[in-house]
Amino acid sequence: MDWPRAKNILIIAFLGVNLLLGYRLWAGPVTTAGSPYGVTAREVREVTTQLRERGVVVAAEIPRRAQPLPLLTVKNPATGAATLIDRLLGPGAEVHSRDGVWVGVRGGEAVVVYPGGEVFYRRLPAPTGGHSVAYAAGGVPAPGGSATTPGVTVPDTSGAAVAASARAVQVAREFWTQRGGLPSGLEPDYQVPTETGRYLVVFTCRSGGQRFFASRAMALVGPQGVEEAYAAWPMPDKPSGNPRPVLPATEALLRVAPLLVEKGAAVVVEVQQGFYSPVYDAREWEAVPVWRVRLASGKVLYVNAYTGEVEGLEEPYPRQGQEILGRPEKQGTRAR
Repeated sequence: MDWPRAKNILIIAFLGVNLLLGYRLWAGPVTTAGSPYGVTAREVREVTTQLRERGVVVAAEIPRRAQPLPLLTVKNPATGAATLIDRLLGPGAEVHSRDGVWVGVRGGEAVVVYPGGEVFYRRLPAPTGGHSVAYAAGGVPAPGGSATTPGVTVPDTSGAAVAASARAVQVAREFWTQRGGLPSGLEPDYQVPTETGRYLVVFTCRSGGQRFFASRAMALVGPQGVEEAYAAWPMPDKPSGNPRPVLPATEALLRVAPLLVEKGAAVVVEVQQGFYSPVYDAREWEAVPVWRVRLASGKVLYVNAYTGEVEGLEEPYPRQGQEILGRPEKQGTRAR
């Protein structure tokens, strides 16, 4: 046998295998269909089993494809706090500010505007022995408003629940329409019942076919209409750089599994790819591709699709505390 020749053939063969493995590690797992950005049905089942063993129940379809995405340039519209308060409360509100945070109160309503443009609305409790308050569309108090529009209560039967959910979306849309309108492109994202017998309705926008989760309007709808609301309107501008490979949804779930079960068992009700960034007090910044993981508890996690790190963690309606819509925990900084 020609041993020197055989040795050279083996060296070339091993080199080829190493190059192939290196490419797969860089590009991501390969599916049976030949796509380097997906996982097989078998891999999904294996990951689901691993998650169940860790205390995470997946009650949602896990996406098998992970679309390569670039960063996303985001611009913040220059809208003054006074303008936002006027839109939500109407002219004549009592307004004061401290450390860049503006607060407006009129009649039975209050609005808080943060430096980055985030807006929080709350209907104030009626004063004891006070006079009745007229309501605008959505059942939201508005001095001089029209008769009340019925709100919703989470029902017991499944058929009634569907109708109540649709009604909650309608009430939330009416609220934002009368209070200055939803920003261009915002559309219904999801709505969920809360433990307090209300519905949380969320609108977000899209960019390049992907949802941009940071631009959104939220409303907590109860029997008397919208009780609390939150909005932030940074708008997607254009891609920043070239599309890059991202982690599959299965890998993102495995990375954050310990965080999901921090306070007991978790049930995943949605896994969706998109873009996310906290809202900054800046003119322009970049949002990263993420996997949004929604839990049955109401908690929402945004997992960086490049690194697997948590970009944002939100509890839209905490079990404890007075505020139903909490501010996101902001991690990192990309403002410029």
